[in-house]
Amino acid sequence: MKALPWQTQLSTIRDAVVIDANHDGLPDILTAGNFYDNNIGLGRYDADYGGILVNKGSGNFEYQGLNGLALTGQVRHIKSISIANKQAYVVARNNDSLMVITPVK
Repeated sequence: MKALPWQTQLSTIRDAVVIDANHDGLPDILTAGNFYDNNIGLGRYDADYGGILVNKGSGNFEYQGLNGLALTGQVRHIKSISIANKQAYVVARNNDSLMVITPVK
């Protein structure tokens, strides 16, 4: 068991999907979340704009932001799909529109 990078503690992670973000053959993790329905004293957990936990091997992960993309709102689900034979992801947000994102190679 190893601690994840501190950035994963900024808000709630509500869903994650395994990807190969840097094409090194190691499974990386795309994460997103947020939770607005907290009590007044604690406030909203809304500091997560999505990120990738890049697998460095031996159970070690490094956090990377999404470089120009912000998964705002309360993300509830991320699903992998294929569009014109290219990988894409549908991001479902609570009380908000769907987002479709595609990795940049």
